[in-house]
Amino acid sequence: MINNNASVALSLDGICRFLHDQAGIIVLNHQMENLARFLEKNPALTHASNFQQYLRQLQSSEYSQEFMDLIAAVTVGESYFFRWSAQMEFLQTVWLPELIARRERSHSRYLRIWSAGCSSGQEIYSIAILLRELIPDIANWEIYLLGTDINRLAINDAKNGCYSEWAFRMTNPFIKQKYFTKIDRGYQINSDIKKMVDFHYHNLMHDDYPSQETETVGLDLILCRNVFIYFDPTVAMQIGERFKECLVLGGALLLGPSDFFTKNPIDLIHKRYGEIGYFEKKTTKETVQKVATGKLAVKRKILSVLRARPADAPKRSIVAPNKVTIAAGQKPEDILAQLDMLILDERWSEVLEAVSKLLEKKPDNALLWRYKTESLANLGRKEEAFEACHKSLELNKIDPKTHWLEAMIELDCGNTVASEKALKQALFLDPNFVEAQYWLALSLFHRNEHEKGLKNIQVALDKVEKGKVSLVNRMSVDEFASILREEIKAHRAKTT
Repeated sequence: MINNNASVALSLDGICRFLHDQAGIIVLNHQMENLARFLEKNPALTHASNFQQYLRQLQSSEYSQEFMDLIAAVTVGESYFFRWSAQMEFLQTVWLPELIARRERSHSRYLRIWSAGCSSGQEIYSIAILLRELIPDIANWEIYLLGTDINRLAINDAKNGCYSEWAFRMTNPFIKQKYFTKIDRGYQINSDIKKMVDFHYHNLMHDDYPSQETETVGLDLILCRNVFIYFDPTVAMQIGERFKECLVLGGALLLGPSDFFTKNPIDLIHKRYGEIGYFEKKTTKETVQKVATGKLAVKRKILSVLRARPADAPKRSIVAPNKVTIAAGQKPEDILAQLDMLILDERWSEVLEAVSKLLEKKPDNALLWRYKTESLANLGRKEEAFEACHKSLELNKIDPKTHWLEAMIELDCGNTVASEKALKQALFLDPNFVEAQYWLALSLFHRNEHEKGLKNIQVALDKVEKGKVSLVNRMSVDEFASILREEIKAHRAKTT
């Protein structure tokens, strides 16, 4: 077992080299502590006489349990439906409808979409749901949806299609009610959506693509969001060039807000629609054709934008994202403003790295511990999120938002009673915290206590309509009110 500082340092160095060579992954500074903890606790190491033997076990096969456990330790398995709502809204209201219309006109009713780095499937299932909503005669279409990931545990979860309430934090209630079935500890995706998607293990560093065998040819759209953050710029460029070869002419590549190329791959044109940036494979007739800008014309509201950006927020950039800089003498409010922008862009790894540095100087700052809790929770590191949350509450027991975060983590772990207790504490501290009231109602609904749930939803709606609102996620009041009305409508039908 690795049990001293010198051997841990040696092990970390060897593991980092292995991850880069085998998967192109770079372990960032803020991930080192988590990786060291994994090595110290990993039972597999007890079966290796020395670390070199453990490395040989890792190198023996990408199918080994050791390799799967290591990949799971350094990649983020946490995701949720309709993540990065502005991009999803662009796909729903602009890009997909235009592609569908072109295919209709040419009588070529087919679509091929790949989610590369699909985690536990929420992204590609979200696309499947969008297509169900957009194409009335979908049975007459040939649609191929592919989800791949290097994390086999995540792929298994995607194939199972079971999700906790936390996975729907950006989802309109009618979508959850229409396409999912409630089970003991969450929701099961319906079979008509599940059968639309193929899931497979895939290593972007070494496996074949484009390839007929892996179904990575002739693609209309590749989603590779929040994946390039793991790669060095050279590897990212190599992957970008290979993605380009997988696309049809005019096909699109959509990256996450934290992902970027140091320069555009050849024949991939960077385009914009409002604040959305994406890449399109150049057609034979095209140089650079600008897409019309303007407000998205939403045909049907599917998304619940829990993190809507303020109207005066700076535009996102497709180039290398700015990191939080902590300069001597910098005002705390300026640093927090930078953190706030990273949170709006859901750049959780960068939030965690910046907050960890700030906590070295201000270890007794409850707000920073709350930020750390939120970033760890969104990175899927629940145990560490609990620790950070409890530290924040030790320093400030009367912060309702921290109690709300505690409730969300407990809920994601299936601890309904503990979650409801934390939500009630948040409401005690701030009676106008309508989001806490909303989540309390969802928990009651999940326990089939529909009348109590409806009462809480109605109280929340009354407060919203009277303007007595405290929101943690910056959604608009009107949008939150529409979500509450959807819930009331759905659950009243169940009580009559």
